[in-house]
Amino acid sequence: LLATCPHCAQALRTLLPLRRELNGAMAMTFAYVGTAGTDGSPDVASDTPELRTAVLEVCAGITHDTEQWMRFMECAYRDDTWQHLEAGFDRCAQEAGLDKKEVRACVESGEGKEQLSMSYAIALAEGIDGAPVVFIDGRQYVGPMERESLLAHLCYAAGSEDTRPDLCDGISAPPSVAVALLTDT
Repeated sequence: LLATCPHCAQALRTLLPLRRELNGAMAMTFAYVGTAGTDGSPDVASDTPELRTAVLEVCAGITHDTEQWMRFMECAYRDDTWQHLEAGFDRCAQEAGLDKKEVRACVESGEGKEQLSMSYAIALAEGIDGAPVVFIDGRQYVGPMERESLLAHLCYAAGSEDTRPDLCDGISAPPSVAVALLTDT
């Protein structure tokens, strides 16, 4: 995830409401992608809008329970608030029931940057250097970041017809794609 990426915003605009609609049947984990410094370590020293937004998001997650954090993220990404999260923070924090002082204390203490740096390091170690990257049931999702396509993939990763959430009733299986791998050896 890049906190100020329009493609990530599109993905989150779809995934966050789906998570809520699936009523607990979908776990969601965020990993942030960042830049590496000249020594290859994650760069969280620069003071950019991307970094400030990501730190606010991370601190909202560190200091509050998952449901509050997801409500905060949904507020930030439902419109263009994510582009200016520092300005929209109070509204989204209030909507999600966050303690703004706790979030700001996390930002000021450096804890958010520390967690963000760990996220960057994990992404770099996994070879992920772009965003958005979505994994469903451990496999990278390659497809449109649209509700119908994501819902179909999520529903069919959720197990058998008996174990799928009610929202999945009537959802067709995602199409199979035949792939031929050509190499020159």
